[in-house]
Parts: sequence; C-alpha cells; structure tokens
Amino acid sequence: MSGISDPTVRSILELGKQVYVAVAAPAGPHVTPELYSVADGRLWFWTAHTTVKAKTLAEDQRIGAVVVGRGRSVVLHGRAERFDPKDLASLPRAIRQPRAIGRAAVRFGLRNAADLGAFATDFVSGRLGRSLPPRRVLFGIHVDEAHVVDGPPSGGAEDAVIAWETDGGPRAFPCRVERGERKLWLRTELPGIAALPSPARVGVVLDDYVAPGPAAKRGTLLRGTATLDPTDGSVDLVPERTTAWQGVATATRKR
Repeated sequence: MSGISDPTVRSILELGKQVYVAVAAPAGPHVTPELYSVADGRLWFWTAHTTVKAKTLAEDQRIGAVVVGRGRSVVLHGRAERFDPKDLASLPRAIRQPRAIGRAAVRFGLRNAADLGAFATDFVSGRLGRSLPPRRVLFGIHVDEAHVVDGPPSGGAEDAVIAWETDGGPRAFPCRVERGERKLWLRTELPGIAALPSPARVGVVLDDYVAPGPAAKRGTLLRGTATLDPTDGSVDLVPERTTAWQGVATATRKR
C-alpha cells in the first residue's frame, strides 16, 4: 500500500484519462467513469447533481476508485468530501479551502481541456439535448489506501472495472470480462487488499473512450451478484440489471 503522493502512484494518475468511481448505491454498487484532477493530496471530480453517484455520496461518503494507466492501475479507497453551491452545509468547508478548490479547478481544466472543449461543442450543436446541463457538484477524495496493480488478469476478453460491496464500503478493482458477461477475472492478489465477501452484490462497468466529449461516450453497467474463487481470481456473475448509455441517452433493463 502507498499514498497518493507516492511517485509510482502519481505517475499512473498523470497517465490516466478517467477515474472509475464506485459508490454504495441502494440497488448495489454503482461504478462509472469520471474526468478528474489531482491537487493537495486528493483526487477531484465533478459530476451532475442528478446522478446516482452524487445522490449516494450525499448520504454515504465511502468510495472506491480505479485509475488505469499504461499496463498498471491504481486502486483507491477512502471517503468523498462534497462541495455543492446549493448545499448550505458544504459552504463552510468550501470557504475554509478556497486555494485547494481553486487548484483542483485549474488542474482539472488543464488536464481535461480537450473534453471540456468537446463538451461545449456538443452542447452548442444540440447533441446533448435542448435543456441546460444540470449543475455540477465537486467531490474531493480523501484517500485512505492506494495500491498499485501491475497488469491485467490473464483471463477474459475485455477490460472492465468491478465494484464489490463490503462492510467497509465499495471496493473497486480492474478486471477482465469474458464475452457473455457472466465470467470475470481479478488478479489473484486483489482479494487480499480487502476482505471480499462472497457471494456479494457487485457492479461492473465496460466503457469505450471513443473521443473527447460526452456525445462520444458509450458504455454498460452490469449489476448483480458475484461469487469469487480466490484460488484463481475467477468470478461468476449473475446479472440482474443492465444500464447502457450512448452519449446522453441511457436505458436500464432487468435481466
């Protein structure tokens, strides 16, 4: 285990494009990608106040996260501090941390300039619909644990991220998924990072970063029950619901 200031961890965070954020939603672990920045020993991200993520973190600050670099990943666990201009309870915290929030915003703009520019283009062109985008809420992750993971597991055909429900909150790990989405693989050392109950509720996200901007994004979130074989890191998944998105269009169906 290492901290977010560890040079190896920081190098992977600099290379990553998105952070996969896992929260303890009522329907089971919810995990989806977000753009991010790093400042003042925290990882920061913005998300719409209408999302499952924002609503869940308003009540339960426990969070798991994964950032994927080139051949290596960083697995994070901690709690999220919320900064919402319409939430009076968060204003005193924001007033006490103006420099940290300012640095987070500046670094977010610099490292995500292409996506922010594409967001503006998508909005002006009407690809995001006719309504104004919902307001964004800022979250800063206070990291309790940071683990470097070398390489993907040997099984599976597609890269994914799995969020695992535990008593200490959601844990997020890189994984591989077989085509059929019912068999997954973790690296065998990952269950040792945290006590993973089995069977347990999980969420699995497969997404495709096609190009900058929300209109180009697509992905799938599977939620269900998983059983882990710690001897080889294999996971049997029984999907219960699937949420798919293409740009801003989202649809959920039960399995």
